[in-house]
Amino acid sequence: MSQQLESTPYTASLPLSMVRVRTGHNPRRRFDQEEHDSLCLTLREEGLMHPIAVRKLGEEEFEIIAGERRWRAAKDIGWANIDAKVFVCTEQQARKMARIENLKRVNLSVPEEAYLAQDQLDDSEGDYEQAARVLGWTVAKLRHRLQLLHASKAVMDALMDRTIQVGHAELLSTLPTEKQDDVLGKVIEHGASVAQLKAQLQGFSTPLALAKFDLDGCRDCPHNSSQQSSLFAEHIESARCTNAGCFSTKTATWVEERRTELRDDYAVVELRTEVIPGKTIPLVMHGASGVGKAQFDKCRGCAFRSCVLDNTLGTTTGNVEGPLCGNTDCNTEKVAAFKAESNPAPKPTPTPQPTTLTGETTTKAAESTEDLGTSAPTPVVERVTVEPVAIPKAAKLAYQSIVRRSAASIVTSEPRVLLALAAYGLFSLGRSNTGMSDNVLPAKVRAKIGCNERIERLLTLPKEELQGLLVSMASSFLSDNPDAYMRECDRTKINRAIVKTFKVETAPHVVVDKEFLSAHTIPAIHFVLDEAGYTDWMKAQPDGVKKHKALLALDKKKLIDGVLKSGFNFAGYVPSGVNADLAEKN
Repeated sequence: MSQQLESTPYTASLPLSMVRVRTGHNPRRRFDQEEHDSLCLTLREEGLMHPIAVRKLGEEEFEIIAGERRWRAAKDIGWANIDAKVFVCTEQQARKMARIENLKRVNLSVPEEAYLAQDQLDDSEGDYEQAARVLGWTVAKLRHRLQLLHASKAVMDALMDRTIQVGHAELLSTLPTEKQDDVLGKVIEHGASVAQLKAQLQGFSTPLALAKFDLDGCRDCPHNSSQQSSLFAEHIESARCTNAGCFSTKTATWVEERRTELRDDYAVVELRTEVIPGKTIPLVMHGASGVGKAQFDKCRGCAFRSCVLDNTLGTTTGNVEGPLCGNTDCNTEKVAAFKAESNPAPKPTPTPQPTTLTGETTTKAAESTEDLGTSAPTPVVERVTVEPVAIPKAAKLAYQSIVRRSAASIVTSEPRVLLALAAYGLFSLGRSNTGMSDNVLPAKVRAKIGCNERIERLLTLPKEELQGLLVSMASSFLSDNPDAYMRECDRTKINRAIVKTFKVETAPHVVVDKEFLSAHTIPAIHFVLDEAGYTDWMKAQPDGVKKHKALLALDKKKLIDGVLKSGFNFAGYVPSGVNADLAEKN
């Protein structure tokens, strides 16, 4: 947009009634009564020394650009007309002239300069250097005034009324908006000095060094005291946060993310604020309360193995206490067993063997009676003993999905599945709409209560009987009276019944991929590798024992990637968790 005026300005005597003030257009927000009275006296005695500046809107309508105080004074002393310099210009040009005229002619308050700075920055399209140049300020002064706009309206009004000092406003503007007014009231009530307010806010702020979350979003935050120290004369110590609510929220988010990470290694992750005293005890390998290395390693997969994540704000935020044991009775037994193993009872002295007259013992056990040959022994890979571990919920759901896929795989080849489901579906529809009674079902099905049990029995009926049942129920459904009622079914139980009834092979439906392994904790992944034969296979590879040990030491993501890239074939593997799911009673 061109900054050239549309025509040459001219001076005219305008009726006061044709001149109006546009609200919010004048950078000056407050008019001091004493200054106003003094200006009225000057106009009476000396007249108007400088005409006001107005923007022409129409033939008989003008809007003040600069000179609102003189216009107000002229009205109050009864003038009918006022001299004005008339500009034909755009609204943006008028705002710019108003800012320049007010900066030249009056001492604006700091809040008024702050509002003025924002207007000029908007007109300069965010260019700080251009805005500062137009205002005749340094960029530092511009930023200082803009920073003050974080103060609430009540704080800015109090500063304009000279109820508080600029230092008070600088400190208050660093607080969350909703807290500024409360603190302002106390400052005014107690007449607190800037130094007293600074000391008080110092105690309420939090050192950013304690933050566990990413500080990128804090660098330019108005609640960061480092930002304040570069702009304000009055500020608390650097690198502190004055927005406790924001700091707490970000910390809580970080804690939950950390908690999720820890669940890869611990069955239970409690927060410090959730811990019940005495519920858990430290799980240690050695010492008076030690369980020994072998048992300590086994405990990694236990459902009672836990840790405590400190979620309190302070120097201990994020600290992890663990591993802990939540089954104190079991821990006591394991500690006692390790002590007994470490300090075995003394063995009894063996009874001397009788000897012959030549001094030889009568036993021949020490004598070799066989030629064992001279061939080198075949290397033997020690078979891993698979110890059960705690299976997380996500892994159990993965096992159930294997059962679901197994059940669905025989729908096209076993007609009784379709017939059984259709029969129960028609029975449910009839019961819901026609009041069909249980008597329509065969006795062995009728005796069972509930959707899952009845479908399980229907699956065992011969195909011909199921077909006859469908015909009978269809006739009843079309002729009986309605009676709305419906029972929900548990498809998980139905899938189990299908797999068990028809002895469906589940192995072809087991897919050991990233999604499957990610559903397990690290100990549960170790368990899967052991029972799938992966551990034995890996140790049998060249340098396998060392590679396997290194693999198990990785974090969860790298562990999964390493397993999937190793080349092991999981074909034929059925997780024990799948069999455990099938063993659940319907």
